[in-house]
Amino acid sequence: MQPRRASRNADCAGERNGLAGAASRPIPVVAMPIPRMTALRAGLITVALLVAAPAAAQEWREPPRSMAPAPQRLQGCRAVDGDTLNCNGTRVRVRGVDSPERGESGYRGATRELRRRTQGRSVTVVPHHRDRHGRVVGDVMVNGRNVGREMDRAGWSKRRGARR
Repeated sequence: MQPRRASRNADCAGERNGLAGAASRPIPVVAMPIPRMTALRAGLITVALLVAAPAAAQEWREPPRSMAPAPQRLQGCRAVDGDTLNCNGTRVRVRGVDSPERGESGYRGATRELRRRTQGRSVTVVPHHRDRHGRVVGDVMVNGRNVGREMDRAGWSKRRGARR
């Protein structure tokens, strides 16, 4: 025995009520053309990312030593931020740590930590080179301990970036 078919009128009545065959019929998809400018922008962004990716992936490398490694004993140093000292007018970038910048999470804590380790103490700087801001980049030693290395090990460096 064959299944009984519904009449055409029953189908139409069901469709009007939204009942008959609603789950079995595909929803029509309208293909919208992508405007040329949008496609052009997407292409340009893709090319820019492909060109920039290798440059961003390169690891930072420290410049070669350009200053004599003659230790200098400095007094009156104060922390400017988490990796910079001002010692009687000489700005010193602490080598070995790259702390968060102003406005970034951890900035105040890193600055307090550098202040705690250096304030009121005799600081010895072994210069390495000058950075693009004109600061002396060097190993900062207090009581024979490398402050930059210790701060980096204690977690005051950014996760990514230069370890200078």
